Formats: sequence, structure tokens, C-alpha cells
Amino acid sequence: MQNNKNILAKIVIYIAVTITFLLPVKFGTMAGLPEITIFLPFSDIITAFIHIWPPVLFSFISGILLLLTLIITFPDNDNREKQSEKGFISEKMPTMNVIIPVCSIALLLGTIPGFVNASVCDFPLIQILHFSGITAYACAVYIIIQKCPETKIFFLNAIAASTAVITLIGLQQYLFGFKETLKYIQQQEAETGIKISSGIMNRLLQTRIYATFSLCNSLAAHLILTAPVTLFATLKYPSTLKSVYTAGVIYFIIGIAPEMSMIAMIASSTILIFLGVLIFRSVNEKFNTFKLLITIPLMIAIAFVFRHTGSRAAMLALGVSILFMIFSAEIKVKIKYITAIILLGLCSTMFFSDVLTRSLSSMKVRFDYYRVAMKMFLKYPLTGDGWGDFFHTYTKIKDFPGTEAPHTPHNFILAFASQSGIIGLITALLMIGLPFFVYYKYNCSKNLQISKPTLIPELNVKFFNIMVISGFLAWLVHSILDLNIQVPGTVATIFVMLLLLTPNFSNSENLIPNCISKNIYLIKLPIIILTLILIFFSFKRLQSEKEFFMLKELIKMQTFAKTKEKRKVIYENLIKKQLTRTVAVMKNSPYPWAETGIAALNAGNSKDGEQYFKKAVELSPERSLYYENLAQCQIKNGKTQEAEINHKKAVKLFPQAHLQQKK
Repeated sequence: MQNNKNILAKIVIYIAVTITFLLPVKFGTMAGLPEITIFLPFSDIITAFIHIWPPVLFSFISGILLLLTLIITFPDNDNREKQSEKGFISEKMPTMNVIIPVCSIALLLGTIPGFVNASVCDFPLIQILHFSGITAYACAVYIIIQKCPETKIFFLNAIAASTAVITLIGLQQYLFGFKETLKYIQQQEAETGIKISSGIMNRLLQTRIYATFSLCNSLAAHLILTAPVTLFATLKYPSTLKSVYTAGVIYFIIGIAPEMSMIAMIASSTILIFLGVLIFRSVNEKFNTFKLLITIPLMIAIAFVFRHTGSRAAMLALGVSILFMIFSAEIKVKIKYITAIILLGLCSTMFFSDVLTRSLSSMKVRFDYYRVAMKMFLKYPLTGDGWGDFFHTYTKIKDFPGTEAPHTPHNFILAFASQSGIIGLITALLMIGLPFFVYYKYNCSKNLQISKPTLIPELNVKFFNIMVISGFLAWLVHSILDLNIQVPGTVATIFVMLLLLTPNFSNSENLIPNCISKNIYLIKLPIIILTLILIFFSFKRLQSEKEFFMLKELIKMQTFAKTKEKRKVIYENLIKKQLTRTVAVMKNSPYPWAETGIAALNAGNSKDGEQYFKKAVELSPERSLYYENLAQCQIKNGKTQEAEINHKKAVKLFPQAHLQQKK
């Protein structure tokens, strides 16, 4: 029976570690955008393996993982000395790391007030599913690490290996992907006459790398988060070195090598496999040689990919992180200042070279975002203006000229404050403060006794903690200028990294009462019930996104149809039937109606289009575009007076867009 328990526990651990590896590889897209759907074709394993996965799938997987960790009995870990040979743990594990999942729970609770004033229910629903998934994952990893501390090294290796893989994907994109994408787009534009958006085209022409993420800036944020820990662990631990090398070689063979000539592919793959065999056989005896052979190219590759994300906010965040890293290290003061000046000089050079070669409009417009977000918070300080309604409020009162209207203010503190009120603001501030509190207690308290050396010498333990918190600090600075909090792959990685913070003391005081720490699992039943609710609703959302994805694919097919007759046939025979299936599972969403309204217009059926846009306006009364589209349908149907009323509503909801059209 005990062996069966051990096997089940190992399976759960391997699942958790695998998900950790997949976080940036599969979940680099933004949550909280109900208009955008990504469908995972479950029936096609190969396609599912290649393509990114929908963000809501992360919540579903996290719920299952937490459920497994709650119902599986993990073996007791009594022999700590034996465990310390496998991973990096101290003689006594303190209970302070419970603060890390508490941060995730706080973020989840901070989303709830955003339901009150939300004008479209899709936004708060997706938001709470997003943070429920983050909370479930953080709690599951916390339970695993508390019960099996030796697994810390597995999670660390997964983070390092995934960082190496997304770096290689970025290199592949730079070397091969942009040319192929541009060629495909040019062919599509020539065949259909439909031009791609200027934003996407500019990103391709500038060769700004985004790898597995939906945005270049999101990739940059993930790299500055994980690169310090990745480089540290690759230099210190043979198992991390082997994990990074194995993951890198596998991706090179299946992803990059096929892009080469046959001779180059066979030669490079053979050399890498031979070197891998050599590393696995003698890495312990010749670790110092191998670590430089692997780590130096990895550092260069990460720096190259990071530079070509073109993220100026990430460069600024990197500079702040470097300052913290240098002044936290135990080195002479003169060396600190000299090193800081040199490294900050390099970061400043990269930053200002980007400023001089690219427009400053993206930086200027952020101040307009912040102004509107502050107005929203002051108007609705208790509950915020509702999730998703930053977009609607911004279109009404924006000062910056143009048609741009983001869904968030590109500042995660103001995003919570403006859309979820004072509770959201407090939870965002807790997300900033509590991890630094844990770090301070672990690294900076002078009255704590040093434990006996483990696999990591004490100086290395302290330096490892500096690497973790430096990456977290860089992410925080970047998140004040961007929307990283909406990327599940990165936010979940943050909580895993913070749970790896390692104490360098043994006689620690408990920061939570003993009665709670001893009986914390007595609340298993309500947690299991909440987890089942998360699994149910995330699965339902997956189903609805699948139907909406199919609807959008049919509309895309209609758009690319060459004749009006064919567009009409697709609309009548396929799109209308799919709309019925979609709205059956998305009853309160305006987006299927609005999308089908466009399809009706493409098919020359303005009467249907009018009805669809009326339904979209009913479900999303603050969206300017829906009123404008409704007015166009009514003009075609001869309802000029009603069209004029709806046009005026559209202008009132987004005056800058209509000023831009007049120009």
C-alpha cells in the first residue's frame, strides 16, 4: 500500500514539474480578452503539441493538479540529511513560505469587486478564472514542496529548461520565422486584397522577437524574471545543466534542424547528441568545464533574444534589477559601484538607442492610460469601474489622439485599482510587498542561527535568494509599465520561483500560529469543493471558447471567399448554424452576435446584421463600434433616423476615433 502511495505521489510531482516547464511554452498568451479565442484541437495530438494553448486551459489543468495534491497522500519526509543530498533544503523547513500562496489568494479575492460595475460579464468571469488558476497552481506547488522539499530542484530545473527552450524558439523566429511569415502574408494580401494590421506588420518588419508569447514585451518580462535563476542554477547544479542541455537539444533537433540543409542538420544533430552523452557520463567529474561550455552560449542567446524583443520597459526593469543584485551581494563597496556603473551604462545605451530609433508615442500614451485609470478609481473607489471597462471608459475620455484603446492601463496596480477598487489596490500592493518580506526574513535577519551546510553552501543559498528576488523585482518594475499580470505562464512561474526561496537558518520562528500550521489540512473539504467548482467552470469556458473559435473560423473562411455568392452560401448554411450553437453556451456574451453581424453584412444581409448588432449593443452597451455597425446596417435598411441616433451614441462613446476618421 505504501508503495502505491509513493507511486501516486511521484506521478503528481511529475505532472506539476511538467506543467512548470510548459508554462511559458504553452501559456504565454493574455487572459482576460474574451474577443480573442485560441482553440486547442484535442483530437489532433500533433497540432496540440505545436500550437499554444488557450489561457483558460491553464485554470482547468491547475484545478486538476490541486485536486490531486489534496487527495493524494504524500510520504513523510523524516530523513532530511538524505534529502539534502538530492536537492537544496535546510535542516528545518520553516512555515513562512505559506505567505506565497497567500499572495495568490489575495489576488483572487481582489478580483471579486470587479464584478459589481462590469458592463460585460465575460470580462470578470475570465478574470476570476485566470486568478483562480494561478491560486490553484500556487497552492498545489506549495503543498508538494512542503511535503517533499527535495522536489525544489525539479521545479528549478523545469524553469531553467523552459527558459532555454523559449530562447531557442526566439532565435529560430529571428533566423527563419519572420521571413516565412512575411512571405505568407504577402501571398495572402495578393490573393484576397485584405491588408494585415499596421501593428503586426511593423512588428514583423522590426524583427521583434516574441517566441511563444503573444507580445514581445511579455517575452522580455519572462526572460528578466527567469534568466538570473536559470544562469545561477546552470552554473551550480549538474542536474540543472543536464536539464537545460537536454531540453535545448531536443528542441533543436525537432524545431531548428529541419530548417537547415540536410548535411548541416545531420552534422549538428550528431555533434550535439555526442556531446550530450559525454556530459551525462562525466558531468560530475568535469562540471566546471561543461558548465562554461553550456552557460556562456546560453547567456549570449538570452541576451540576444532579450535585446531583439525591443522592450524599453524591460531594459529599464533590468537596470533596476542589476542595481538590486549588485548592492545585495557581499562584495566590496568600490566594486559594487564600479560594476553598477558599467552594467547600467550598457542598459542605458540599449534603452536610448531604442528611443532614438523608434517612436516615443507608445511611451507617451501610457501616461494617458494612467490618468484615466486614476479617474476611474476616484469615481468608484470601493468596487472599481468593473473588469473590462477600462476599455470603455478610456474611449470616452482619452486625450491622446488616435483610435488606440487598450483593455488595461498597462500597470497592474492601476488595473486592479481602477477596475476592482480599494480591495484590488490593496491586493496588488500585497503582491509587491509580501515576497520582499519573505526575502528579508530569509536573507537579512541577523539574529537567526545558520544551519549546517547542505548541497548549497550558505553563501550560495543567500545568492540564490538574491537571484530569485532580483528577477521578481525586474518583473514588478516591468509590470508597472505593461500587462504582465494577465499572462498565466509568467505569473504562475513567479509563484513557483518564490516558493523556491531557500532559508539559510534552522531555528526559525513560526510566522503563523502552531494550531494553524498543524491543522491547516482540516480545511481540505471546502478547498476540494472550490477546486471542483473551478474545474467545472473552466471546462465550461473551454467549451464556449471552442464554439466561438469555430464561429470565427467560418467567418474568416467567408471573408476570404472570392465571390459574393460564395460568402452568402457560407453565411446561410454554416455561420448561422454555428451562431446558434455558440450563443447556447455564451448566452451573456456580445461577441458572437457582433462577429456574426459582420458576416451578415459581408453576405449582403443587412436585416440580419441589424438584429445581431442590436443584440450585441444590449449585451455590451458601452462599446462604440457596435453602435456604429448598427447604424451602418440601419442606413442600408432605410432607417436613417435610428441610424443617426446610434451614430451619435458611437461618437459620444469614442470621440477620438471619429475625429481621426474626419482627418
